[in-house]
Amino acid sequence: MNNIKFFPLVIGAIFLLSYASCKKEDENKTDNILVIQQNKEKGEAYLRDKSKEENVKTDPSGLLYRELEASKGAKPGPKDTVFFHYDGYILSGKQFISDSSRSAMEDVNEAFHIGLRHMNEGSKYRLYVPYYLMYGSSSKVFVNRTEKGNDTIKVLEYSALYYDIKLDSITFVE
Repeated sequence: MNNIKFFPLVIGAIFLLSYASCKKEDENKTDNILVIQQNKEKGEAYLRDKSKEENVKTDPSGLLYRELEASKGAKPGPKDTVFFHYDGYILSGKQFISDSSRSAMEDVNEAFHIGLRHMNEGSKYRLYVPYYLMYGSSSKVFVNRTEKGNDTIKVLEYSALYYDIKLDSITFVE
């Protein structure tokens, strides 16, 4: 019978703990939404400023690009295979990826497909990429191995990014 007296207290305590936990989750979600919104606005402002810089061109897709090293080589077509190297950066300038790829143009991501179509074989460009041409509303975590250990970099949702990309060679498909 003594246990029955404590039953309402136990139920009340469980309710209070559940309520506090839900409230904390709601606060975290609100904080995350604010961070994501600020990230999106920061990226849009960055791209707006970049679009006003000398020698920065704008593709109709919204991709911005600047030639860093000129070349008179041919440009890839939509079905050609390209070999290229790229380094990706978040807006703070921190590098999150460095890689090389040999891919059919139709298999590269949208931002690279658009950027590579502007490039001549042997040229190097900087691509300023709006969020909707890369990771969109998804976040992505990259782990870079350095001499000091692993460096984890999270690309947040709605991130504008920039890439230095060098088009090394093209295998033309007729």
